[in-house]
Order: sequence, then structure tokens, then C-alpha cells
Amino acid sequence: MHITHRITTFVLFAALLAPAYADSALTDAAKSRSQDFVVTAYYSPLPNQCCYVTGSYASDIALNGNGTNGANGAEVHLGMAAAPASYPFGTRISIPGIGIVTVQDRGSAIRTQTGADRLDIWMGSGEEGLARALSWGQRRVTGTVYPLGGSQPAERVDLSGVASALSVLKPYAAKQTDLLTLRPKSGDRGMSVEILQDTLRSIGYFQRSSSGLFGDQTKEALGNFLKDYALSEPSDSVTDTTAAYLVAALDRKDSISPITTNVSKGSDPSAVRSAQRTLRYLGFYRGRTDGNYDQNLHDAILAFQISSNVLTSSGQSGAGIIGPKTRLAIGLKWNQKLVKENAAGVLVVERIRQLLIAKGYEIDTFLSKGDSGSQVRVLQSLLAQRGYLDRSRVTGFFGAETESAVIAYQMHAGLIKNQRESGAGYVGPGTRKQLVSEESSKLYDLVRSQGWKSVL
Repeated sequence: MHITHRITTFVLFAALLAPAYADSALTDAAKSRSQDFVVTAYYSPLPNQCCYVTGSYASDIALNGNGTNGANGAEVHLGMAAAPASYPFGTRISIPGIGIVTVQDRGSAIRTQTGADRLDIWMGSGEEGLARALSWGQRRVTGTVYPLGGSQPAERVDLSGVASALSVLKPYAAKQTDLLTLRPKSGDRGMSVEILQDTLRSIGYFQRSSSGLFGDQTKEALGNFLKDYALSEPSDSVTDTTAAYLVAALDRKDSISPITTNVSKGSDPSAVRSAQRTLRYLGFYRGRTDGNYDQNLHDAILAFQISSNVLTSSGQSGAGIIGPKTRLAIGLKWNQKLVKENAAGVLVVERIRQLLIAKGYEIDTFLSKGDSGSQVRVLQSLLAQRGYLDRSRVTGFFGAETESAVIAYQMHAGLIKNQRESGAGYVGPGTRKQLVSEESSKLYDLVRSQGWKSVL
């Protein structure tokens, strides 16, 4: 299946000029010529991107096609272009700022136009390709056409001048931009990797600035995190379990250790009670929380010190006493255990999100007035449940009533302040996230009170 639709809404760029090529020895039909073009860009969507121009992988596939082959059967590659049918496959075109491309694709929106022909150029796959496509936008340029049968230059493309700054992707964030919905892996480049690197740096495992490239340094940082949390997950990709632990660890990054002072015989009772409570939580103390430093607490501290390799024997200095080194180790173990418990909850929330998708309760594309279909029906049902739309108006068509209902919901949820604000009536990332979050919370409470059978 070839690519049939293109991203067309981009910022117009100033026209650039390129010299025409002429060869008097060729027939007029085979001679190179100057031609004005309106040049847009497209890309190949991949699953689990952070961002999609339409809001989801499925809808970006519908917009861009399956992203694997052009209309002539050639695999997509840098240098492939879609042109009107008046340009035979194999025609070469020189485009300022890009290089020499080859016509190998078509598209329903790619037509000959008065004054300038449409040309769509493939910019890559995944987040990097999308970033390039968005950065290029729409530009009117003067190119040089090298027809079949004439002297043609070799295909060559240099996209170094086309910015691929990942920041351009942020307005197109597909859902919540956390690692539960993203699956970066070794070799990837994009905003998903930036989010992974930002997370690892925030919790103390990645010491460099975020590059967006999942290379050896990111793999090493992730591996160290997995080792500290005793996880047998791969370090060259982010699995469900790894993502849950990273999200839980990030949520606890500013947590304060429960033991803030040294503890020994004669310490303040409040400090002793903190040590007793914490060591009981970690499974080392079984006595009373009475604030008395006794032999039970001494032995519990010593058992922790030996199990954590703070000490190797009871005869060493500091045995049974909580000093700076032991306090740091206790804080680490305490936080790790809480992260493990919280990660289990994060996985429950993710399972609920998947359940919402399976039940058809999640909106997986951006919606606005004029849209129609099953996704609009889901939106209308959610609005009707909340009392913003009459159930008889769940029609699958996004008209004026649905727009008004969306605006009312957005204002009540604090997403906008008034109906003139940008985004009013448009179901973008923020509105969709809020709706899904509310549905997830309802199911989560139901699971906690009645178990999974109540929602399956």
C-alpha cells in the first residue's frame, strides 16, 4: 500500500532560487528546466512514539500511508519524493536546502497547480522523521527538473540544514508523555529517549545533558538503575516493568530519608523511634516502637549493616550504631522498597489504561469540529456521562453542540479560562489526558474496592 495522504498544514517559507540546467544536445522534452514547487514533507510513523501529528499511530498511518514503500514499490528512503502524475517515476528534481530527489511516489493531494507544483519529500521514520517534517513545514522554492531520457545527476540528499529539534514535537504529544506509553530502545533518537534521559538524570543515574540518542551512555545509566533495584530487565530497552519503576522512582526523587540523625545509646527518643519504625518496615526489627535504644535495636541495626555490606562483622567499629554511612544505606533501602511498592500500583494503572483502550473508552486521536466517526462517538459518550451533552446527541459527528460541550467541560476542568482561548473546543493532548485520567481513576477505585472481576 503506497502513501496516499500527506501532512499539508505547515508554515509558508520564502522562495529560494536554483539555477536551471540546460543541455542543447537533448530534445526539449529531455532537457532540464526550472520549476516552482510548493514543497511539503512526510514521514513514516512508528509505534510508541511520543508524538503524532494527528494524535495517534493509527491516524498518522491513515494520513501518511503505511510508510514502507512508494507508489512505484521502492522502499522509503531519504531522497524519495511524491510528485504529480505528470512527473514520471525516476524523474530527478533538485530542491534547494535538500538536494537531488527522485520521484517514486504519488498522493491524492499531490497535484499540478497553477504557478507551482506540489512536491512531498520523505524525511525519515519515527520521531526524528516527524521532527524534520514539522521543521521543514511548507516552502515555496524554485527547483530544477531533470526528466527521464536526459542527463540526470545522482540522487543525493543532505538534511543537515533541516532542523530536527525535538522541541517541535511537544505540541503533538500523543498521550501522557511518560515512559509508560513510550518504548525507547537502543539506537533510537527522539523525544522518547530525551524523556528517558531526563528521568535517569533526575533520579541520579545520567550525568550528561539529554541528547535524544539511546547510545552506550544511556544503556549504562539504565543498567545501573536496574542493578540497584534488582531488576532482571534488559538495559537496551524500556519494558513495562522498567517503565513502572522509573516512573515510581521519579515520583519519589525528592523524598527525605526517615532517619535524619545518627542513632546510638542515649540518642533522642524521637530519633530512636524513627529507626525502630524504619527497620521494622525493612524487616530487621521486631520490638516495640518505644524510643528506647536496647539490645533488640542494636542487633537489628547490625543485621542491616551486614546484609547491606556496610560492615562485615560485629567486631567492627560502628556495629549496631546508625552513623552517616548506615543512615545513607537505610535511606536507600527504604526508598527502593517504596519504589517497588509504588511501581506495582503504576502497573495497575497502566493495566487499567489498556483496559480502557480494549473497551473503547480511550480517545486515541485529536478531534475538532467537523470530524466524524467512532472516536467522536467515544468523546460524546464521555461528555454525556459527565452531563455536558444529551445522550440523544451521541451521533458520531462533531458539530456545534459537541464543540459547546467540549468548551464547557474544558472550562469546568480548568483547561481553559474562556471560550476565546486557544484550544477551546479542540480535543488535543490536555483535554484527552484529562478525560482518560478521570476514567482511569474511576476504574482504579473500583479495582481497589471490588477487585479485577468488577471491571473485566
